[in-house]
Amino acid sequence: MGRGSKCLPNKNIKTFLGKPLIAWTIDQAKKSKYIDKLIVSTNDEEIAKIFIEHGANIPIMRPETLEGDDSPVYETILHALSYLEEHDDVVVMLECTSPMRYKEDIDKR
Repeated sequence: MGRGSKCLPNKNIKTFLGKPLIAWTIDQAKKSKYIDKLIVSTNDEEIAKIFIEHGANIPIMRPETLEGDDSPVYETILHALSYLEEHDDVVVMLECTSPMRYKEDIDKR
């Protein structure tokens, strides 16, 4: 989740109803009964700091090759999984650009 955006620059850190857009996803993920560690992927140091301020455990810093709008999402997921496969059993992808979800949405099986 970098700063690059064709339509709305810096959208992930823009204030939405009183807090950064990314904070909405972090807050609901922290309430989930299945998520015990919140790890995020970004290519931006400022965004990583905001993740940590709102309760994310570890930011995974993406390489420059994965920072453009033309970078496929699956490559970002594979990059994160290469780090996570050593540490975690289950991965849930929650994009911050879809913030209107509740913990019940995350916990549905």
